[in-house]
Amino acid sequence: MTNPYQSSGFQSQKISAGFSGSNLPVFCLIMFIVCIVFSGLRGFVLVPLSTIGWFALDTQNPDDPLLQTFLFEVLTGAVMALCGIIGSALMLAKKKVGMIFGWIHVVAALGSVAVVLFQLPIMASQFPEGGEERVGFYVAAGVVFLLRLSLISAFAIAVVMFGKWFKRHGGG
Repeated sequence: MTNPYQSSGFQSQKISAGFSGSNLPVFCLIMFIVCIVFSGLRGFVLVPLSTIGWFALDTQNPDDPLLQTFLFEVLTGAVMALCGIIGSALMLAKKKVGMIFGWIHVVAALGSVAVVLFQLPIMASQFPEGGEERVGFYVAAGVVFLLRLSLISAFAIAVVMFGKWFKRHGGG
């Protein structure tokens, strides 16, 4: 069936960037864009504020047990931001090297979660033992933990999907 509004001298062409006729899976597109947004927020807001908080805590209470883990928290956040933006942008550009940055991002994100899990008992100690505040703290921490693991898992699935897509459409 022909388009009645189409000029007789015009032939429709499918325009596609990168590999001819092959588009990234929608899930990959969404996850890579979400990763760029969250990594950008982490890089431009959370890492600088964490660094400021680190110095403030060090000057006010140098014996605070959270200071032992603060460096790991800031470093994992910086690696997540950098590799998340670079890896996602490269995979959106259909470059296989983006997978390396993507997996580094996943490892840094898991490291960040591990640091927070280590910090939880220290942070919870400010609330009375068995009190409502401590229970609420752990419930909120559990929700955030599940949300972060869900996002990390979804991004890892997107990287795997990209790798399979790349083998089918891009070579190596």
